[in-house]
Amino acid sequence: MTSLRISLALVVAVTIARVAGGIVSGSLALLADAGYGLTLGVALGPALLATGSDAPAGAVRRTFRYQRADIVASLASALVLWGIAAWILLEAWGRFGEVSDVDGGLLLGVAVIGLAAHLIVMLMLKQPAQKHGDAAHALEQTLPSVMGPAAAVLAGLTIQMFGWQAADLACAALIAVLALVNTWRLLAHVVHVLRGGTPEHIDVDRLCRRIEDLPGVTLMHDVHVWTQTPGSDALAAHVLVDPERRGEMDSLLGRIRTIANEEFDIRHVTVQLETTAANWKEDPRVAARLGRRG
Repeated sequence: MTSLRISLALVVAVTIARVAGGIVSGSLALLADAGYGLTLGVALGPALLATGSDAPAGAVRRTFRYQRADIVASLASALVLWGIAAWILLEAWGRFGEVSDVDGGLLLGVAVIGLAAHLIVMLMLKQPAQKHGDAAHALEQTLPSVMGPAAAVLAGLTIQMFGWQAADLACAALIAVLALVNTWRLLAHVVHVLRGGTPEHIDVDRLCRRIEDLPGVTLMHDVHVWTQTPGSDALAAHVLVDPERRGEMDSLLGRIRTIANEEFDIRHVTVQLETTAANWKEDPRVAARLGRRG
């Protein structure tokens, strides 16, 4: 949690420095880089909130605490960043052909500091202590966000070495495009999670077959697998059990949880064991299996 706090403070401080540096130096690339850095700041803030939300306060009204805060914040940040990227592209287009006087030295200095800060944050989030799913999600956002300050450094070097002022606009446009591409993927993931979509790394059919191979299990139905928050997936299902195995239900439930936990990395498992599927014939899996049984 300390690493998350330091990382967030570092990102906020560097973002402010980039905004100030962009205004003073006249660099659009630094302003674009600051906007791109919002994705990392927004990822770190909710990760810190979710990590510190294990206290029982408000547990009755918020049983999941703030575990999905980063998902909602990511949705908002993606939409805001699209607006910033659009403004950067329009501004870069409008400035092309105009005489500009970007302070290459200041641009380069601030960009190097920003790049160093992002690399430090990346190393801190890679520490073994950062096991929280939201911290891992923040690390995923750190990797593409490094490209922003790297492009700004390139602009500063080009201006300093060759005096090509248009490099600032070119790199600003590049950063804006990178932001659009990255946030499009982020937005697609967020919408998938909010819609309760199945995590891409989990094969539900294989999960069902694996559990149905257990002695005493007839079939699984009404199966739902979804992501609660990055790094934390959930399973809810009904499992039809041979009536002659009623006495083994507790041990069977334990084996089902073990399979979900260890083989599919599903941490939150809710399973209802049943001995009849009479009320579930509308379920495709149940209907198909009962049909084959004649």
